[in-house]
This record gives sequence, structure tokens and C-alpha cells, in this order.
Amino acid sequence: MMTRIILATILAATTCFCAPAPVKKYPEIQSLYAKLQEQPGSALYFEYGVLCHNTARSSHDPDLIPIAEEALGKITSQDKEYAVARMYLGSLWTLKALHSWFPPNKLKFVQEGVAIMDQTIEANPRQPLLRYIRLSNNVNLPSFFNRTDTCRDDAVFLIGACAQPDSCTLTASQLTNVYTLLQRIYEAAGDTVKAGEIAAQLKRMGSAESGAR
Repeated sequence: MMTRIILATILAATTCFCAPAPVKKYPEIQSLYAKLQEQPGSALYFEYGVLCHNTARSSHDPDLIPIAEEALGKITSQDKEYAVARMYLGSLWTLKALHSWFPPNKLKFVQEGVAIMDQTIEANPRQPLLRYIRLSNNVNLPSFFNRTDTCRDDAVFLIGACAQPDSCTLTASQLTNVYTLLQRIYEAAGDTVKAGEIAAQLKRMGSAESGAR
């Protein structure tokens, strides 16, 4: 009996929850991974998945995509993070397309990702964060996917939702990004008047921010 206890103690002490190789390149992700091994739960899986998604996107690291998918896939419809997790899963499909060398797969992956994002917003049309995720993602897709109108509508919706600062759920930097993307959309469409109006608003926002410091 004592031998079994000793062996169990040694095994517990030497067991290593080794992070996946791609995770080891990023200290913040590795730290969150270690925390997740100790306290698994939907909130941590969500945080871990989003961090892997954002790092995969910003660092152009395709090895993080399946890790983010696995973590976000653990979020169920019973979890409060479910809708946002679905948006990030849709975004991951478009990241797969970015790193795929086979053209038919690129098309398939983007279509899958866009469908997931559209379906999620159809079910939750008034949630600003969902619109922001889709806008930030879809605005970078090639024009033949015909997402310009969707991006413009998302940006206009978000600006309207943030018309009253107290009710705006976006951060200041996110809202500035919305205006910047909308200006870009209008410029690409050749609508110099509306692009100029957005540029003027961005200038006013910058002045207000400087004055508040």
C-alpha cells in the first residue's frame, strides 16, 4: 500500500503538462496554457482560443490555428461566450485560406468561415462585438467575395450603436478602427464625399482624445 502511495506521489510530481510546440514560442500563450491545465473551464478555453487566434493572425503563424480551433470548439451553446467563439471559429477558417496553397481550398475555407459568421450574426444581430469581428475580418477579403456591402453595413451599424458614448461597448481604439475601415470602404467605392466626412470625424475624434489627456 505504501509503495503505491509513493509511486503515485512521484508520478504526480513528475507529470508535465507540456505545451504544444507552437505555443512555446509565445510566453503569454504558454502561461495561459499552464493555467488552463490547472483550472480548465469554458472561460479560460475561450480566452486561450481567442489569444491563439489573434496571435495566429498578427504573427501569420498557421501552427496556432488548430490549437485555437480546438480551444474554441470546447465552448458550447450553454456558455455565455458561445456566439463570440463562433465568430472567431469563422475567422479561423479564413486564416486557413490565407495559408492554404491550393486555390479550391482557399475558396472553400473562406466560404465556410463567412457562412459561420453570417449565421451567427443573423441569430444575434444587435451584438456590436460580433459585427466588429466580422468587419475586421471581411474587410481584408478579396473583392470577388462581394463582402463590401456587408462591411459597410457593419461599420455603419457600429457607429450608430456608439452614437451615445455611454452605451458603446467597443473600446476607443476599436471605434477608431471602425471609422478608418469605413473611410477605406468609401474610398475604394469612389465615394469621396462620404470618405471625406469620415476623415473629418476621425480628425475630430483625434482632437478630442488629445484634449482629454
